[in-house]
Amino acid sequence: MNDENKIALLVGMGIASLILVFTATHAESSERSVFSRGNVVYQMHYSTHFTAKKRATEAEYLVLAVHHNDFTVGSIAYNKDKENSFSSGAPLRKKGDVKVNLISEVPDSKGQKVDIAYSYDGEVVLDQDGLTNYTLYFPLDLEATDALGADEFSSCSLGAYATYSDILPIYWTPFNRYCEISNYSVNATLSPLIMKTTYPDYPRLVKDGSIQIALLIGKMVENADHNPYRLFMGDESRTEYQTITKHLKKMGFERTSQILPDGLDTSYEETLEANFNGIKFVVKMVYGNSVNATEAQRPGITDFYLKYFKLAKESSYVVYSGHAGFLVAPDGVTVHAPKTTKFELDPDRYQIFVMNGCQTNDYIYPLFALKSPNNIQMFLNARESIVNANASTVMIDAMVSWANFNYWTKYSDLVSKMDSVNAMLGVVGDQSAPTEPYGQVPGQP
Repeated sequence: MNDENKIALLVGMGIASLILVFTATHAESSERSVFSRGNVVYQMHYSTHFTAKKRATEAEYLVLAVHHNDFTVGSIAYNKDKENSFSSGAPLRKKGDVKVNLISEVPDSKGQKVDIAYSYDGEVVLDQDGLTNYTLYFPLDLEATDALGADEFSSCSLGAYATYSDILPIYWTPFNRYCEISNYSVNATLSPLIMKTTYPDYPRLVKDGSIQIALLIGKMVENADHNPYRLFMGDESRTEYQTITKHLKKMGFERTSQILPDGLDTSYEETLEANFNGIKFVVKMVYGNSVNATEAQRPGITDFYLKYFKLAKESSYVVYSGHAGFLVAPDGVTVHAPKTTKFELDPDRYQIFVMNGCQTNDYIYPLFALKSPNNIQMFLNARESIVNANASTVMIDAMVSWANFNYWTKYSDLVSKMDSVNAMLGVVGDQSAPTEPYGQVPGQP
């Protein structure tokens, strides 16, 4: 809520109503996104309401409205695939404003309920063209719905995610046969948006004559060891890691260092380097435990994130690939790292991030508060995703093509080449990115 939001309190004849005009923004209004694979970016608008317990402050009602609005993602997925398998992917909701305009009391035995009305204007990505409206489903009683989720027999979420009540809106299945909460439909209006062509700012990736690259791959199987070159059945990340290194070596990269893990407490590390047309490419790779672990493996998780912190500050191109995205709170604290350690970025370094993991659309925006918006862009996906090597290597291929031939690959082409299953991919933060190639490769005449 910014300083320009206006609040007016009206007290009527024995019935108190709070007339509010205040807004929450999911992302800065200047951010843009580009997509391919036939996905369409729409401007979405709808108005709705819900019931919740009475709160003390206006800001608390806004938080509730933003949370209620999160159910749009699950609702759209429900519309796409009523079998709840999500095999066709999931919607990617982009920036938007939630504006609460009315809070009124709801008669009940204790007088503790309120009805909160709000409107939403924002962007959403759908894989259907020509739409003018869309039916959304919402819970009428927000907190009663949130209280569900202890198990799949009482949840309004997909059974596999029933125990994760904190992400219920993302996996909202409004007509789950076990869900006893009353749901209602809202008609949202849609209008397609024309997105501009943008490019990564390739020359700015070079700093001090080199391009520093960090690839951090989190294992997918809890009891797998941390050596990515050992066979371990079912660990897709291990296969991904090996595919990436084979690809890099085929391009001409050579290993210059290697650090083997100490059991499950530390991560595997190696560095590969190559020179293309006078520009040194340095790829630092880490394989370890990013999220999925017992408490006994907590040291391994800490080690992985501390390495991420260091490399993210030193690198121009940073890839995270693993479980459940890279969760960063607005204050810079990450969920899985030591609470006393803040995630900090070099404010002056131009960086491109890849967040290749589940739910990254919901967790990445705090990174934009850590540096100037002119210096950060990000590839991300919506909701569930299966990791694939191309999501990491396509951008490296493009950087090498630029270094060798001054060839600029645009963002939409990069997204279309990224090999991701069960996800919509996009780019966020490219509002200041070049709209056409410029200049020469450093060192070229």
